[in-house]
Amino acid sequence: MNMKIVYFDYCAVFVLITILVSQYSRHLTHGKEYTAFLAVNWQLLIKTLVGCFCIILDNLQASPAARFIFHGLYLILHPLSSLFYTYYIMILIDSWYKVYLQKLKYSLLFLPMLTIIISVILNIFTKHLYYIDANDVYVKSKWVLLNYFMVGINITYSAYLVLKYRRLFPKRTYASIVAIYPLILFPMITEFFNQNIVIEPFGNALGILLIALSIQRPEELLDFKTGFFSRDSYIENFNKAKINNKRTCHIFVNISNYRNLRNIIGYDTGFELSTFISQLIRKNLAPLKIHPDLYYLKNGEFRIVLGPGYLNRAKEAAEIINNIFLKSFYYKDIELNFISNICLIRVPEEINTLETLFNFGKDLLNPKFHTGEILYAKDIYRTDYYQELQHLDKIMEKGFINGNYSVHYQPIFDTNTKTFNSVEAFLRLNDNRYGYIDLENLIPAAEKSGIIHRMDNFVVEEVCKFIKSPEFEETGLNSVTVNFSLIHCIQDNFPSQYLEILDRYKVPTNKIVMELSESDVSTVHDKLIENLKTLNEAGVPLSIDNFGKSYSNTQRLGLIQFNIIKFDKSLVKTIEQPRVAILLKKMIEVARAINVKIAVIGIETPANLSIFEKEDCDYLQGYFFTRPIPEKHLLRFLKNAREKKLTLIE
Repeated sequence: MNMKIVYFDYCAVFVLITILVSQYSRHLTHGKEYTAFLAVNWQLLIKTLVGCFCIILDNLQASPAARFIFHGLYLILHPLSSLFYTYYIMILIDSWYKVYLQKLKYSLLFLPMLTIIISVILNIFTKHLYYIDANDVYVKSKWVLLNYFMVGINITYSAYLVLKYRRLFPKRTYASIVAIYPLILFPMITEFFNQNIVIEPFGNALGILLIALSIQRPEELLDFKTGFFSRDSYIENFNKAKINNKRTCHIFVNISNYRNLRNIIGYDTGFELSTFISQLIRKNLAPLKIHPDLYYLKNGEFRIVLGPGYLNRAKEAAEIINNIFLKSFYYKDIELNFISNICLIRVPEEINTLETLFNFGKDLLNPKFHTGEILYAKDIYRTDYYQELQHLDKIMEKGFINGNYSVHYQPIFDTNTKTFNSVEAFLRLNDNRYGYIDLENLIPAAEKSGIIHRMDNFVVEEVCKFIKSPEFEETGLNSVTVNFSLIHCIQDNFPSQYLEILDRYKVPTNKIVMELSESDVSTVHDKLIENLKTLNEAGVPLSIDNFGKSYSNTQRLGLIQFNIIKFDKSLVKTIEQPRVAILLKKMIEVARAINVKIAVIGIETPANLSIFEKEDCDYLQGYFFTRPIPEKHLLRFLKNAREKKLTLIE
């Protein structure tokens, strides 16, 4: 009797166990992809172990009954491996739900397996698949081809899915999946023609190893602090669902005060906060058995995604999560109170693009949405607003082509002369489709794209034209304030470019007050200081906006020679508080000591006007006088103000 080689099976067992240990030791057990991969791995390990027993028993010529049973079990497990692999491919392309929800497809998928099971049972009586002959030799009958045929059906179907949905895979992943098929087919064909060379399990194990190394990439798919899937995985799975027309429900869990809480805990341990929150979410959702996909997108943004089979339980899950964050928690002896916004979004019915989904999620970080109740996208989502954000780059570019940009002006009241002797210029973009674009969206987008430079220069040129117009001389205005982005101000050629524009229009440098806007820059940039010093020496007045709103303002004031500081409008809302009034007086004293003028923005009522006039502020600005208005309306406003001067300041 020819002895069968079992060493390849031993190697396969070693490889499969090593992969399983690696998966479990790294806690790669959550999520559909990892669960499916573990299922394939376990099934192959069991099949390989049974195959080892078959070879050992055959080589030892053990009990015919035992050998008959083990060979029958192996013939059942053999096509089951290809079925599990097909299931894994369906999970990768996110199409399993289609089979799961349609009974006919579900039944057809398992039909080959059912055929094999029935065939193995009948083999007890018919011996049409295999038998143990009179010489105690295991013999395959011609109908054993049925087993390989059923394997072929599953392999062919999985290959069809890989080919059909190839655009869902990165090139590296697609190449790895394609490379697995020779590792499955070549050993199986070899073993079929020479049953003494048992290498199929080893080929399968090498295929699984290839998947573990190149496809199941936890460093790209997982956030290791939380154990949740990462932002990249969220993007990838959204695109898969979109291609498959898969309906999902996204539960947004946004912790609005996440950064503040992280700072309270302390820098060293603050990043553990995301781990703490993720454990709360996972622990409380576990009893529901809804198999959600859990994601962490960074900075307090968590996502819970439910598939088609559990859409009707999304509200139940959201209520559980919402109730969690209504409570206080103690973390390392520190009491934490979360400001959470929990929102249900049905995709694609309510939101159908990834960019819109991210923009909507970013907005939901705003504490203004916090009510303590579950939010619903259908109630707060504005399609036109997010379409505007999605197309903002095109809108900005098109604005220059179509002449959609304009400059509006807001008068600034001089408390010493009781007149409006200066104005501030504001950029406006009026799109033909979306109307006026919100500056809170426009400026960050312009800074990100780089078009902010063109916008700033456009405003300067429009202001220069206004200053050189005959109407400007009639207004009695001394200057116009123009707000600049810090991103523009730190460019090497900024001073020369700015002065060139003024020189081209023959506008004196003191006619335009350069004002710095708030930005994400938290420290003073050396180039900023250098550029502003150059402009200041050229006679350009400098103003700083929103003074007192952030540390960066105070720092700039000490290093840059400003002529005017504008107090943030939040000061107006709190000025009646005694402590705030005292702070204002002290800040005014400091400003006077360094020869800086004081301006206050946000004046909206006669009471505001009266208070800040008494506080000896130089300039007042706000909606009490007028909102920013077009040039022709400004001219009319200033004319009326001159004629009704006494009435205005009473």
